[in-house]
Amino acid sequence: MKAFFSLCLCAMMASNAFAQTTNDKQKNGNVAESSYVICNNPDTPAHFEGGERAAHNFIKANMKYPYQAQREAVEGKVIVSYILNEDGLADEVEAIEYNGIKATKDKGIAKLALEKLLKEYPKLKPKAQKRYEEAVQSLLVEAVRLVFNMPKATPAMKDGKPVCVKCTIPVEFEYKEKHI
Repeated sequence: MKAFFSLCLCAMMASNAFAQTTNDKQKNGNVAESSYVICNNPDTPAHFEGGERAAHNFIKANMKYPYQAQREAVEGKVIVSYILNEDGLADEVEAIEYNGIKATKDKGIAKLALEKLLKEYPKLKPKAQKRYEEAVQSLLVEAVRLVFNMPKATPAMKDGKPVCVKCTIPVEFEYKEKHI
């Protein structure tokens, strides 16, 4: 379980209106560079009050397993990337990976996950394909929502001043029949 939060553990709070997954950005062609100056070597790293256990408990307590994913019994690990600003809040939050699948210039994560599934089950009917792709997309959106709603973090510090850092955090979805 330690590996679950071995990446940068940062916390933040923001509106769901700003949530945008990599798939959405790929479709819209709106992938923009960050407007933040990112510090790659802070003197003090950002941290979530209560550490890894508290972050894990927050995600577990606040996860709303999406209906689409429940219906299709879809599960997995979503890696979420974000910038933790000087105030300890997240910005530019996006899902960047699902079960090792990353978006490309031409295709989003959910579409690539479907293509991988079709290699294993080539006769999957179009309706089932659509439901699976929607289920994966719903996990990406929920992971972004969870990260946006985490409590405020203590920002990273450089030379005694708070700085922006790029962070990633995994969000694991484990399907259990009792979710339905």
